[in-house]
Formats: sequence, C-alpha cells, structure tokens
Amino acid sequence: METVTTTGTWVIPKVNASQFTVHDDQIKWGAVADNVKSGYAFKGGPVPVRVDGTEFVLGTFTHHNFPIPPLPQDQFDVRLAVNVAFQDGHEIDFVLKFHHNETPNQGPNPEDLVDLPVVHPRQEVVTIDGAAYNVLITGFWQNHKHVYQFVSPEGQSNSADIYALLTPVPVKPILHISRVQALGSAATGQSDEFVEILNRGAETADISGWTLSADDAGQEFTFPSATTLEPGRRIRVHTNEVRPEDGGHSFGIGRPIWNNEGDTARLRDTNGNAVAVLAYGDHDPTAPGD
Repeated sequence: METVTTTGTWVIPKVNASQFTVHDDQIKWGAVADNVKSGYAFKGGPVPVRVDGTEFVLGTFTHHNFPIPPLPQDQFDVRLAVNVAFQDGHEIDFVLKFHHNETPNQGPNPEDLVDLPVVHPRQEVVTIDGAAYNVLITGFWQNHKHVYQFVSPEGQSNSADIYALLTPVPVKPILHISRVQALGSAATGQSDEFVEILNRGAETADISGWTLSADDAGQEFTFPSATTLEPGRRIRVHTNEVRPEDGGHSFGIGRPIWNNEGDTARLRDTNGNAVAVLAYGDHDPTAPGD
C-alpha cells in the first residue's frame, strides 16, 4: 500500500462555454451572481492506494445545486483532470467525465442527476513501478451505498465520495464477492439479505448461467441469459426481493438464506468452477479462534 496525493482540475465544456467558469477546484455555471451559481467541486488529498483490486476513495465530489435560470442545454458533460502524485515524486494523470442533467427547479422531481464518471470503454491506463493498470471508477458512496447515479436535492450542497480501483493490464474479467449482508431488516423472512458481486477486471464479464450458492442444499441462484457485469460495476442478489437498481436478481426464497453466525458464498461458472468464494463469521478460516 502506498499513500498518494490526488488533486483535480475542471475543464470548461466546449458547448456553451460562456456559461461556465473555473475557480481552483470548482466549476460553476448559471446566469446569476457567482456566489449562487450551481457547480461541481472536487476535493482530493492523501489517499492510500493498493494495486490488488481493493477499492479506495479517489476524492470527494460535491454538487452545489442552487436555483439558476434555465440553461441553453440542460444536459452536458463536464471533465475533471485528476493528478495523482506518488511519494517518490512521479505523477500520473487521467480524465473523468461526468454527465449532468440540470432538471427544472419546480415539479415532482426537482433533484438534479449526475451520472457516474465514465472511463470505459476508453479506459485510462496508469503505470506504477513499471506495471500498467486500468483505472476503474466503481461508484459514488451516497446514503451508505455504492450508486452509479448521484441524486442531488435542490437548494443545497450535496457530497459523495468517489470510489476507484486499479486492475492490471491486460486482464480478463475478475469477479469478486465483495459483500454478504447476512442480517436483513425486513420483518418477514429477511427478504432483503443480499450478496454483492463486483467486477474488478477491465473487461465485461458474461455470467449467464453462472450460479451463486450458500452452504446448505437448495440455496442456489442461477443468473439468467444475457447477464453481464461491466468493469467496476456490481450487482446484488437478494434473498426474496427484486430491486432493479441492484440488477433485479433474487433467490425467490421466503426464508433467510445467509446464517448470521457464518456461512460461505460461492460463485461458480457454467463448468462448476469456483470463481469467487467469500466465507464470513465462523466459516472464515482467517478469523481469530476462541
């Protein structure tokens, strides 16, 4: 693990450039006084970075969402040039692209929407200690959850951390069970238990026909045809709930699956090979003994 320092510089869009101004780590827009314009800010700083596929916080994104007159174009892309400075003095640079939707201030859904920064399919490659890595942006952290679209309430400043990871180049899809939520909060059957799967590789994974299972018999889920997982993206398989924002996958079992004390989640390909395994609690061989 190495500690690096991240900074960001906003780039004025080529479309309707006269609507935008850049001030240090902020970009602003709107035909109003400068102190009440809407805009983005990025706050970097010291960041511990690992090259083993572990996610890290790239920096904090803030949207200053204030009422402004309608723009000539209500959807546009904004680019952020990110600089990463290493302890030995060398630096790497890459560019993130945010897609902004400036919604009407009045109406049933006045919140503005910001889509996750795009780095794929035009992947950004950085070199560390002579090895090449893809930079994958894996989500905003908002309301205690990774999301791909940042929902920004009107009339206030809204922030979320941007998560990223580094994956070697070239590399096949790398599927990883990133989380098992064994204790659900639903009143009946803990239907909101889930297993989360993350693609830590730089290529899209086709997981059609793959299975996810727990230790006990009769607790197996098979992914339907045409199920894919893009680089840096994650899906969840719930016990007995269908949530489109998580991929829409469910075991469809009306009782708890994942033991609170400990269990093992296994992801297998169509040949039955274990691609990813996550043991937790008393099933985790690395956990301290009594």
